[in-house]
Amino acid sequence: GPGGMRGPPSRDYYDSGSVEPFFKGMSSRGPPPMKRGPPIRNGGPPPKRSAPS
Repeated sequence: GPGGMRGPPSRDYYDSGSVEPFFKGMSSRGPPPMKRGPPIRNGGPPPKRSAPS
């Protein structure tokens, strides 16, 4: 939403749900995909570190 109407821009960020879904997604899946390896949406083989080279 418009920053500053309900309070500090940062507060409005969470309030408007612009950032909250991002954190909720991380909580549901655990660490961010970039730390786990290729995103699951790739639909390809597991991370190279786990797959046989």
